[in-house]
Amino acid sequence: MNYFIDNYSENKFEIAGDDFLHLKAQRKRVGDILTIVPIKGNHYLMGSIVEITKRSAVLKKVNEIIKPRLLSPEITLYQAIAKKQKMDIILQKATELGVNTIIPIITKNIVPQAEKSNIERWARIVREAAMQSRRFDIPAIETPKRLKSIEWLKPVCCLAEKGAETKFRTFVESNKAPQKIGIIIGAEGGFDDDELELLKQKGVVLASFGSNILRTETAAITAMGVLRWFYE
Repeated sequence: MNYFIDNYSENKFEIAGDDFLHLKAQRKRVGDILTIVPIKGNHYLMGSIVEITKRSAVLKKVNEIIKPRLLSPEITLYQAIAKKQKMDIILQKATELGVNTIIPIITKNIVPQAEKSNIERWARIVREAAMQSRRFDIPAIETPKRLKSIEWLKPVCCLAEKGAETKFRTFVESNKAPQKIGIIIGAEGGFDDDELELLKQKGVVLASFGSNILRTETAAITAMGVLRWFYE
């Protein structure tokens, strides 16, 4: 597990709050070496625990190493807000699979209470998934946006149950080395005709996985897995 910190002194730093609870759950002891990732900067640290109190752990720097290069392309997931548990799974698994930015989107078929979702809670889920998957960065998660207000990056593909112009595989294979790529996933029930027409007008490619209709969380995880496999 990697531990993220906002800042640190020259040789010492502290792990507290929820991160400290993770450390305790792993039964870490004085003398154990941890991987510490400053959120800013190009280096990560190896730190040795020198003190554990009731509320925090103090570490001293043992080594400083250049962070690995981020995977290319940068992936943005435009995800229609799903029900609480499903959204949690999408955020967690997309983070594990290397997403760089997550933009929750508001569509006609999302559940009514979804617009009141807690961004801070989502951010905690993403942070914990980044820690557990030993990432050296934390994906950005933006405030929810409506389709009309989004400037889609290119290339971008919407996985659509109807109106698909091509297969997702074909879309990926036709974009062999993009610097950035976007994937749009709808809510349960997909997008209505007006929304699909709006996406097409904005240059979004409509694609499908095939004849099977996937749940929103399955579609998001599958798309991220395909991108990770193809570009790594």
